[in-house]
Amino acid sequence: MQDNTHHQAAPGDKAKREFSRAVDSINAGILAAGGPRPKWTQDEAIAYECALECISDLRAILTGERHNNPTPERLAALDAEFSRLGAERRALSVHDNAEIARIRSSYGRRIRYHRMGEEQARGHLAALGLAFAAEGARLDGDDWRALGILAFEVIECVSDERPAEAEAGAWLHITEHHSKPDASGLLFTVAVQRPYWIRKADLPRLQELESRLAAAAGKGAAWTA
Repeated sequence: MQDNTHHQAAPGDKAKREFSRAVDSINAGILAAGGPRPKWTQDEAIAYECALECISDLRAILTGERHNNPTPERLAALDAEFSRLGAERRALSVHDNAEIARIRSSYGRRIRYHRMGEEQARGHLAALGLAFAAEGARLDGDDWRALGILAFEVIECVSDERPAEAEAGAWLHITEHHSKPDASGLLFTVAVQRPYWIRKADLPRLQELESRLAAAAGKGAAWTA
């Protein structure tokens, strides 16, 4: 199943481009000075630096939680993970491709979820064609975080590409959303600007998201067509 986080620009894209240019400059300087050709690719170097940044960001999150008066048990767990992450960072090599991929995926998700707020949640909803359903929502930070996480998990389940003919029956093409009729019987349809495909098995996730949006906005639940 295709990961469609490309529905939105990744927040670190600019930093990655800047780092890419820096790597190019360093490598060019090494070669111009007659030094040996670097033993890693530009992509490997970028992935490595991103993994190091993920570890540093996660350690910063743990430090913040440590200052929120955790229980003694939680404090011990935070200190243990903080130390483990430090050792992990020191041991990481630019050639540890599998470990780098794991760190970026696992820690990146935790960081994304920690930083999830109204702006990020609305962006994920827009990617799914559901921005309209949040227009009347008045939520606190925890509620926006929960909605954003669920929307992001739905995005991970969808694909922009038409499924293979042999699998077509297992997928649904999402081209529009409908509101349920309100008290006066009015119903409206909103087209999805970037239609997508979702497996029928994953449809309950999308429907759960729509139901939560309906409850948050205080209006009839949306459903998918």
